[in-house]
Parts: sequence; C-alpha cells; structure tokens
Amino acid sequence: MRHRVLRVGEVESTNRYAVDRFEELPHGLAVVADRQTRGRGRLERSWSSSVAGNLYASLVLKLEPERQARLPPGFPNLTQYMAVVLARVARGLGAEVTIKWPNDLLAGGRKVAGILAEAVSAPGRVRGAVVGAGVNLAMREEDLAAIDQPAASLNLVLGRAVERDAFLEAVLDEFFTGYPAFLESGFPSIRPEFLALTPMLGRQISVNSVRSRIAGTACDVTAEGSLVVLTPQGRVTLTLGDVQ
Repeated sequence: MRHRVLRVGEVESTNRYAVDRFEELPHGLAVVADRQTRGRGRLERSWSSSVAGNLYASLVLKLEPERQARLPPGFPNLTQYMAVVLARVARGLGAEVTIKWPNDLLAGGRKVAGILAEAVSAPGRVRGAVVGAGVNLAMREEDLAAIDQPAASLNLVLGRAVERDAFLEAVLDEFFTGYPAFLESGFPSIRPEFLALTPMLGRQISVNSVRSRIAGTACDVTAEGSLVVLTPQGRVTLTLGDVQ
C-alpha cells in the first residue's frame, strides 16, 4: 500500500508543522523530518531529535464533519493505538518490546519510542488530530548516554541497521489497515493486546499525576484505557500520569 509522505529536512517538530498546516494538509499524510529542533513528548518533555536515521513523524488525521461534534469511540485513545502499532512492527523485526502505560514503547525496560497526540479544534467541534511518534532507530551508545532517561534504540537492540523508510512504511501499513475499525470500536478492540504488552500489571508502581503522586499496585487497564492502581486507601483510576 502506498502512503502519502511529506519529507522535510529540519523543523521545530513534526507535530507543530502538521498542526499549523492542518487545514491545507490531506487526511492520512505523514510528515517526516530528518531532525527536530524542539521535539516534544508527553508532559512537555523534550525528545532528543538530532540523529539522522531515527523516525520523527506525525500523522494528519481528519474527522468527517458529522463526527466532529460527537467524537468516534477510538478518538481519545489514538496514542494507545499507535503504541500497539509500533509494538507490532518492532516485534515483527524481532525486538522484544513492551508498552509502559499509557503509550511509551520500551525495549529492555528502556524507552525506545514516544508518542504525542494533539487535537485540532474549532468552536464547538474537533476537526481531527495530529499523532506524532519518535522512534530511536539509529542511535549509538554515546547518543543514548546523553539522554536524561534510560533509552534504547532498535538498531542496538537487534544488532543490525533498521532502515527508516522501510520502518515507516510498515508502521503506516499497520496503522491505516486497522484505523477505521479502531475509530468505530475504540480501546476495547485492542485492550487484550495492550494488556499482553504491559508487564507492569501486578507490580508495585508510583505514578506522578497532574496533582499528586500515587503509589500502589497496578491492577488493570479499563475499557477506556485508564490505569487502575490499588492503593492502601482504595482503587484509584488514572487517565494521565507518568509511571515510575
């Protein structure tokens, strides 16, 4: 399957590029950069984006007018759908990757990919979203050592080069093959696979949420994609947070 791809050299971020040009860009377009000067992840964290050969890409996803006021079930969980897609492609290459809730891709417990979705709105409606993914494909050990959190790169995990454009094509094939059905059915359609890829369930964790820090046992991911943590005070359901 051929996909529409817009290749740019260096941008602030592919998400910002796509959001700023959302009206003029077509649905399904992938914006791919060689480098980002201000790559971003969740919670406004920076994403190291200076290594050519890594994947820095954002998908333009537009909603039909009749869906803009009443969002389809899968829309709130686009990042989790993308996490599952990336995991399928990476595992297809032989990499033993897992997902850390809500949507980080890990290899050997170290982050190998991050995902960021941004809704694009107009008064009274949501026009669609831009879903960005940064995947480490071509890092050296010294590149990883310079990152301020444990990080991995698929080329080092696999012990061989990973060609960016081939990886991107596999991701786009996987994403858009299941995208229409996922929008209609929502997170429950990928929940069993998501749970199988999330080894943190049953373990003691701490979660830095917007207002507080929660500590307890990760015990479930709901049909809406939220994390359930059993604490001494009872069960807490989180829709957003950073798991430690």
